[in-house]
Amino acid sequence: MKDLGERARRMREFLGFSQEQLAKRAGVSQGAVSRFEIGRGLNTPLLVSIKINASLATALSTVDPTILTDDARHFVQSMDLLDLPADPREPPEAKPVTLLADPDFEDVIRHCGRLPEARRKPFLAAMKALARALCD
Repeated sequence: MKDLGERARRMREFLGFSQEQLAKRAGVSQGAVSRFEIGRGLNTPLLVSIKINASLATALSTVDPTILTDDARHFVQSMDLLDLPADPREPPEAKPVTLLADPDFEDVIRHCGRLPEARRKPFLAAMKALARALCD
């Protein structure tokens, strides 16, 4: 936690933000930023940590990427993957998260996982036999 806080402090200072400015951008208290940066926030809620890091990544994304290290660029990209709202005080849109390219296949797997163990084996055997028959 201390390393995460130190990295956040270094980014904040590089960007020229005070703790108060970062807190306002992240939608958290200045005290939360301070505790996070010095590593005292062992009980820091995950959402606070994400808000602080997302705000830093958003600000860092405005910096010319050619002057950033690979680690800094990776940090910005990884926060982009979270697809957080632009304003951390706004709740994120509820979007369904899909894991597989084919949502129907994902649905079959989900149903299989809900079956009791005694019924799962026959279900899987039938699915395998059907797949083999359709591939021929």
